[in-house]
Amino acid sequence: MRKHLFCIYFAKYLLYLFKHHRAYHIVSLLVVRGLSFFPVRKQVIFYIEFFRAVTVVIALLFSSQSFGQDKIPEMLEEIKHAESDSLCARAYGKIYLAYRYSYPDTVYYFLEKGLDELTRKRSKYGVALLQSLLGIMDNQLGNIELAKKRQLSSLKAFEELGDRHGIGSANNFLGIIEIRKGNLDIATKHFLRTLKEYKAIANHLGVANVYMNLGITSDKTGNRKKALQYYNLGLTAMKDTSDVSTMCNLYNNIGIIYGRLGKLDTALLYFQKAVDGADTTEHIDLYIYSLLNTGILYKMYGDDERALKVLREGLQLARNKKLVEEQARLIMSIASVEGKSDPQLALDGLKEALDISISLGTPAMVAEVYTEMIPFYKQLGEYENVATLLEKKQAIKDSLYTIKK
Repeated sequence: MRKHLFCIYFAKYLLYLFKHHRAYHIVSLLVVRGLSFFPVRKQVIFYIEFFRAVTVVIALLFSSQSFGQDKIPEMLEEIKHAESDSLCARAYGKIYLAYRYSYPDTVYYFLEKGLDELTRKRSKYGVALLQSLLGIMDNQLGNIELAKKRQLSSLKAFEELGDRHGIGSANNFLGIIEIRKGNLDIATKHFLRTLKEYKAIANHLGVANVYMNLGITSDKTGNRKKALQYYNLGLTAMKDTSDVSTMCNLYNNIGIIYGRLGKLDTALLYFQKAVDGADTTEHIDLYIYSLLNTGILYKMYGDDERALKVLREGLQLARNKKLVEEQARLIMSIASVEGKSDPQLALDGLKEALDISISLGTPAMVAEVYTEMIPFYKQLGEYENVATLLEKKQAIKDSLYTIKK
């Protein structure tokens, strides 16, 4: 009820702000006075919808200022005049590509709108594509279970259509979701299915991405040699295509492996390639990821000042862009540096990382945060907290083992 009242008062306030505009009297008559003839329930519904519409308009206004020119009207015209449902779905996809990092809420609104439209038209391909894009957005925004549900729905539709690219794409994103959930065996099965589909249609960029994801799963199981082999296969596949996102991810992941092998100079070289290659608008997530890895490497070098500078820059960007998982990982890395001189400050940050990890529903990350917190509680002599976290960490480990069985 409070939410409804807020929407109503905000809508009326917006009308008040424009009371000196020449159209105010007409708007006031049609909206405020005209609504008086309707039941209260319908008035509430109107104001809520009005509030939603104004929110989107405000987002688009800011979007226009940010990009110098507003591409949305042009894209909406393309949707309106699309000659087929497939072209209509792809036009919505262009909105996703242009604004997914800068204005995720606006993109989500339009994708849902497109999904409703294409569902009414019974466009199986259009629904499958937009479900997949919404699933990617849900994963980005931390709604992991909803992301999985959408991708499974998308996969089913693409299989019915016999669309090998769609089948591969849905499996790829399902694998990414399972990595976040800590289910590496399930993730590997999805990636191998994707690899089969992409090779069949000579999708070289897709093949490079799958090799990268297989490398990630191998690294997480401790097989660094196999991970490097997969990453190098990804670079080989990239010779037939050009994509900043995939290339920067491969550079980052290769750098991580070399860092763990103690080859810090080689690792820094690859991280710097990733930072230089990632654009701070279109590839902001990659830029932040590259900063995270660079900061971790500076910490390994013992250069804490430079490490904190890079990590804090990444955290500020992650907060601005609402990239919640990246926030948690950056906070953990910052805490590991700050904790050397101030364990309580580190714990304060890690508690925020813990809240984020719990809200994401990723037990593996929750366990990572517990691991980071334990040494600082030991430094402070708070052994009861140490025992509690060890117990919770073991419970998560047992639950993940049970799921895999």
